[in-house]
Amino acid sequence: MKNLLFLFLIALISFYFFSSTKNLVEEKKTFTSKEISFSFVGDLMCHSPIYESSKVEKDSFDFNPIFEEIKNYLSQADFTIGNLETVVAGNEFSFSGYPNFNSPIEYLTALKNAGFDVLINANNHSLDRGIIGVIKTIENIKRNGLLHIGTFKDEFERDSILILEKNEIKVGLLAYTYGLNGNNLPKSKKFLINIIDTTLIKKDISKAKPKVDVIIVYLHFGEEYQRVPNKFQVELANQIFSFGADVIIASHPHVIQPIEIMNDKNFVAYS
Repeated sequence: MKNLLFLFLIALISFYFFSSTKNLVEEKKTFTSKEISFSFVGDLMCHSPIYESSKVEKDSFDFNPIFEEIKNYLSQADFTIGNLETVVAGNEFSFSGYPNFNSPIEYLTALKNAGFDVLINANNHSLDRGIIGVIKTIENIKRNGLLHIGTFKDEFERDSILILEKNEIKVGLLAYTYGLNGNNLPKSKKFLINIIDTTLIKKDISKAKPKVDVIIVYLHFGEEYQRVPNKFQVELANQIFSFGADVIIASHPHVIQPIEIMNDKNFVAYS
């Protein structure tokens, strides 16, 4: 009787073990990893020598050769994002480089062809051609099949969250600039360009948080040609992470600055 009971217990344990193993295998089979990839580049500028050398006819340009050697790299990520640091308002505004940019529409076409998906256009040159320049640039970006963030045509657009989605992963993208080269928006048009304002950033992050899995904040700040972030950059990054952002990507210095992992989970690339 004892032997029978012992054999029964062995059989019961074996059944439980194999049953549990089977369940684990089945659970393992149903688990699949999901990924979303991003590529970020620095400031996309179009100084006068660039558009002059890209002219093929009067008022006709081809910027595609500029990006030919890096097109394969730009096209690999699910989303490639760059900071459009020029107005693209159209021929009626005449073209110019520094200090008040306006670039040919073909520049946007080349960016799209090169693999860009999203353009950041909250930066110190956003208002180079006034309010109409902001509006025209937005229209031309959309006309070329690109997404944008940082400037907006109206308050509804400003209060909307840009969500980038792939493989059921949702990423919210926000963008802000330190200033507009001394220019100021009229009080009634503050919605046009996102200026760095911690109250506004906190509000935007709080609004985005329930709708997305990850929040990326793009900042245009820092000091030009300085290879280390200043105190303001570091403190602001910490503050934005405390609001709930996950990643900060930044530009403006025109040189590479360090990347840093904060709080063992947050990633910041200062420039």
